[in-house]
Amino acid sequence: MKKYVFPTITIVCLMIGFLIGNAVSNKVNAQRFYIQNGQLFQQPESKIDQVLNLIQAGYVDPINVDSITEEVTKEVIKRLDPHSAYIPKEDFEMVNSELSSSFSGIGVQFSIQNDTVQVVSVISGGPCEGVGILAGDKIVMVNDSNFTGKAINNERVMHALRGPKGSEVKIGVMRSGTNEVLKFTITRGDIPVHSVDAKFMIEEKGEKIGFVRVSRFAEKTYDEFITALATLKGKGATSYIIDLRENSGGYMDQAIKMANEFLSRGDMIVYSEGRAYPRYEAKANGAGRFQREKFVVLIDNFSASASEIFAGAMQDNDRATIIGRRSFGKGLVQQQIPFADGSAMRLTVARYYTPSGRCIQKPYKLGEQEDYAQDLIDRFEHGEFFSADSVHFSDSTVYMTKEGMEITEPETAKRLFEHKVNRAYVESNSGGRGFGRSVERILREKYHWYKTYIDLFTQTRNKKARILGSATWCQQNIYMPVGWEVNFADFYGHIMSYQKEGKAEHDDPEDVLAGIYDKVGRGNLFSFT
Repeated sequence: MKKYVFPTITIVCLMIGFLIGNAVSNKVNAQRFYIQNGQLFQQPESKIDQVLNLIQAGYVDPINVDSITEEVTKEVIKRLDPHSAYIPKEDFEMVNSELSSSFSGIGVQFSIQNDTVQVVSVISGGPCEGVGILAGDKIVMVNDSNFTGKAINNERVMHALRGPKGSEVKIGVMRSGTNEVLKFTITRGDIPVHSVDAKFMIEEKGEKIGFVRVSRFAEKTYDEFITALATLKGKGATSYIIDLRENSGGYMDQAIKMANEFLSRGDMIVYSEGRAYPRYEAKANGAGRFQREKFVVLIDNFSASASEIFAGAMQDNDRATIIGRRSFGKGLVQQQIPFADGSAMRLTVARYYTPSGRCIQKPYKLGEQEDYAQDLIDRFEHGEFFSADSVHFSDSTVYMTKEGMEITEPETAKRLFEHKVNRAYVESNSGGRGFGRSVERILREKYHWYKTYIDLFTQTRNKKARILGSATWCQQNIYMPVGWEVNFADFYGHIMSYQKEGKAEHDDPEDVLAGIYDKVGRGNLFSFT
């Protein structure tokens, strides 16, 4: 009997070890590990991960979990904002080629007319030029298969005609004047993608105006753009027209580089901020070669994203005149995140703001992409594409640019009149006297308003002492409007960064609040009921 004791104990130990190991293994598999600040942490699996693991481990029939994962991923991303997107593996190269400097294909521009692909133009030096493809040809066969019908769309055409450099594709075309299908074998090659579609000189009343059209913000857009400007300047251009109509955007950094060419050192170009992404500011470095040249920017309803960043920077810095229609309204920043299987995700990680603090993103609801797309149709039906007076905006939110007194004087007069202000204080130091008198004149001449008394005063006390002495009262008694951190970002930033020690770069906002304290908080000049 004793001879069985050791084997029995061994078996029991093995069983206990198996059970403990299985439990530990399940516990480990049900958790993910991550390192933060040099420490190891466990994070429970999401419900989605648990479901997929359970299906893979125990479902009654064999099933492709990868295909389920693909569909689940698409559905999750659909529930986000309209600009977050999933890029399948098979579409990755094609999607990214839209913003690259080149791609491999046959070298034609096409349109789909009556369910048939028609060649609009043949790209000079491209593969098709060498084999005899002509503008107007209709592509009816690809690799010996019919290529017409309602299923033909842009995506299918690009999938069929684009491909690795050096690979072959067979196409059949119908040509006007022929009754048979002409067959060609084409070896795909590199097709350059240009961002600057046009550059030329306009001579008007003795002035030479350079015209530059930018169709996208791709990898080499800035290089093409600055080359075009330099060429036109070399031909005598003294002012410019930058055409961003129908430019849907692209790489943000290219728009920043372009804007930098026109702005002075320290001018804000754009800033962005997200829940998990700290504030990022892009400012001009002062090295721009076109800081003094006059120019206008053309935009329309389809100008979006990077186009709006450039136009917004020019507008808010009073650097250029913006001409055209209300832009698209895309104020979201995406980051492209690749997956191991070759697919990728473009995830919205931040909002961007123009220098005056505007986030120009138009309203949207999570997961409602159709309603979002409907906005442009609504604009069209409303007449916005054609009629200048069809758009009316609320004046409730005011954004101030860097414009001089020719803008600020009438704007101040307008506000005083609208709010029926009885008494306004204007500091007369540093030209304030002239400003106050101009505002007073506008009130009388334009609005026939005589009930606002403008009181000019001179500050004699030390500015820093006034600011520090008024800080507590201002914190307790001055209430800012909702969203002022965003709507008045510069004002907010100056106040929040003011330092007791050392000279602040800008202290005008703090000085204004101290002035309010001087006139309201130090005495009993006013009472509010």
